[in-house]
Amino acid sequence: MTQLSGGAFLPSTEEIEREAATWLAKLDKTHNGKGVTVDLEAYATQDPEFDLWLKASVGHRVALLRLLSVWKRTGRLQSATPANESLAEVLPLWSRVGHSKAWGALAASILIIFSLISMNYYLAEPAMTVYQTARGGQQLVPLSDGSRINLNSDTRLDADMTAGERIIILERGEAFFEVSRDEKRPFKIYTGNEVITVLGTKFAVHRRDHGVEVAVTEGRVQVECLSFKCDSTASTAIMTAGDVAKTDNGHLLVENKGVDAIARDLSWRQGFIDFDQASLEEAAEEFNRYNAIELVIEDADIARIPVSGKFRTDNLDAFVRFLTEGFGFQVVRKDTQILVFR
Repeated sequence: MTQLSGGAFLPSTEEIEREAATWLAKLDKTHNGKGVTVDLEAYATQDPEFDLWLKASVGHRVALLRLLSVWKRTGRLQSATPANESLAEVLPLWSRVGHSKAWGALAASILIIFSLISMNYYLAEPAMTVYQTARGGQQLVPLSDGSRINLNSDTRLDADMTAGERIIILERGEAFFEVSRDEKRPFKIYTGNEVITVLGTKFAVHRRDHGVEVAVTEGRVQVECLSFKCDSTASTAIMTAGDVAKTDNGHLLVENKGVDAIARDLSWRQGFIDFDQASLEEAAEEFNRYNAIELVIEDADIARIPVSGKFRTDNLDAFVRFLTEGFGFQVVRKDTQILVFR
């Protein structure tokens, strides 16, 4: 444990590992050792103590996500335990007895898995640098390794450039990454229940309410869904230029939209929104990401009408004129809303 100048203490790497393992055991026990339908964000809303622990430190989230990643790749620790013992019974006991105690094949199998994790796999309390933008804002961030991040509107992320790896925690919003190649230091982006791993490439990550969207413009990117809702046979995807991956409530889908289509979706980097047969409802949602005035489509029928065009992100009035003059829709302006209807 590290003591700060004011007398407070930071937890050690081993303590963070043990806490993360204990929480993983509790998650497993909650679901009777089946390891299914567990979602960190959803569980945090149900357990205030877990919510506090998860929010107390970015290092907590990273440690737990890393443990989940190893757990999924090894077929979950369940496969190494006897049939009559759940993971919930094993991990707390392992934490209590310590690494020096050997108790048969069970302890040996757990030790093998935990040794894989402990070999430079966790970090202690990371010295994260926070970057964030307000609604309608953008920020270009140069990192110490030569990489660059372009933050879109209303985005927050935490960055930690360590000697062993480069860690980004995308708390909310969207960002475009230009990653300098460094085979000795993988570049990892953690979102709610996903981890994106690259060596050197260009791609965008958009964290949404129920998942994440990744679009690659250059190079190769690996997307791994860590939620137990994910299909274990299709929870990881390798993407190349033109590919777009989406996770939604545990489902990971990849399609090739092409580099030109992705470039159009990333027009926000130049201050534009470029619609190509988007529904009016989708267009309204996109404008609402950038403006304090909310565009509300009152009529469900017109919400499905496709629209195309290129507009400034900060020029909502131009889009409203497009709707009134081009489609003949009516609008009513309130203090914080513009209502659109037939």
